[in-house]
Amino acid sequence: MQYMATAVNALKRPGREVLLLHHVGGRTAEDLAGLLELTPEEVRARLGRAERRLAGWLGGADVPAALARFAAGLDRHWMAEVAAGALDYLAGNADLPVGFG
Repeated sequence: MQYMATAVNALKRPGREVLLLHHVGGRTAEDLAGLLELTPEEVRARLGRAERRLAGWLGGADVPAALARFAAGLDRHWMAEVAAGALDYLAGNADLPVGFG
């Protein structure tokens, strides 16, 4: 699990945001497009780039499945706090949550 956290944190912020909010937070490309002021296609492009980069780092692993296992190992309360903090940040209402720097 630590390796996955390290790999996710190594992504550039735009990819990391959409990757976590989509795969861990359950947000759709359309939801994220509204939050990030992008088109859904731009969100999907960022997501695809982040997934390909992670797959390369993880030896070709199935990224959605790996992220699902990663998310399942996280404390649900902590995950909800991080997701809420990330959404507040994206809305311009808070500083960047710890771990997203």
